[in-house]
Amino acid sequence: MKYMNIIAAFAGEAWALEKNKLITVANFLRLKALSLAADESARGVTKQTEREVQRADSSIGVIPIQGVIGERMNLLDDISGGTSSELITKQFRSALNDPMIKAIVFDVNSPGGVARSVQELGTEIFDARGIKPMIAQVNTCAASAAYWLATQADEVVVTPSGQAGSIGVYAMHEDISEMLAKEGIKETLIYAGEFKTIGNNLEPLSKEARSYMQQRVDELAAAFTRDVARGRNKSVREVNDRFGQGMMFNAADLLERGMVDRIATMSDTLARFGIDTNPALTRSKVDATAIEQDASIRSKLQTWAKAVNEDEQPPPSHFEDILRDAGVSKSQRARIASRLHAVLRSESGDEEANAALSRLIAAAKAFT
Repeated sequence: MKYMNIIAAFAGEAWALEKNKLITVANFLRLKALSLAADESARGVTKQTEREVQRADSSIGVIPIQGVIGERMNLLDDISGGTSSELITKQFRSALNDPMIKAIVFDVNSPGGVARSVQELGTEIFDARGIKPMIAQVNTCAASAAYWLATQADEVVVTPSGQAGSIGVYAMHEDISEMLAKEGIKETLIYAGEFKTIGNNLEPLSKEARSYMQQRVDELAAAFTRDVARGRNKSVREVNDRFGQGMMFNAADLLERGMVDRIATMSDTLARFGIDTNPALTRSKVDATAIEQDASIRSKLQTWAKAVNEDEQPPPSHFEDILRDAGVSKSQRARIASRLHAVLRSESGDEEANAALSRLIAAAKAFT
């Protein structure tokens, strides 16, 4: 019966948590209360431990938001791993005040958690906008309270297979009176204050208790919606109409609804800050892009050269446009274009023209 106090604490919270995860936690607590062995699948990967801000390199702070979010994870860290909002706050402040960290990436894979502390943490993240770039990377789930936090960053990015949403709050009342009766236990509450024991789990939920719990849920849900609207620069009505009211969406739907800013992997996000997580693959992509761009520029140059050789006299500005597309600066484009007619007219035949084009491409690259 040692888990009875935990069940009471669990039932007394308002949760911004994906429903399947809440059911898993509730079932785990029931099993423990009955002194039965819990299914290992209901347990998490590891217990939460104190740790410094992770760094992708010396300049990027990566803050993990993993598992169930709570105020202090002593209660749930043996159930689902979990992340303490207290620890996230500590890591966030550390990264924000570290002059070596130029940007912050929240690595989010969470079904949500306790609603109470998330509002304050979300406001602190939102208020820090403009100090350093902050990106919430959904990698691969940001449900409920986790999405609440993610929307307060400058940008929300979802990995292609990711999901997010589940905007809403709910509470669960556990009536354990029959279970206690079967165990031969009768609890008696001694209290002062008319509503001190309202909604307790030793008796069925009364109308007054239900109304009180509903009011708390409605207030937190309204704060959740307001904060998401603020973070995503939407109206409350838009959030209610477009963001699902409790539904989860895949990456494409999230982007279409305006719930995220782009679809990209964690590696893609880090690459934007110059961090190469897979050098071989990156080199391959860069080489492929260079070949594609080279072919595009060559085709444009060939069209331009043909016009010159046929005495159509296209103005040098046409060639400057080609060089601009290749990333050549204005002054450098003018220098190259001023020599263009002489170079092309000195060549005759396809072989010589192709050689001239190759030299021009090389020259353009040299000037970039």
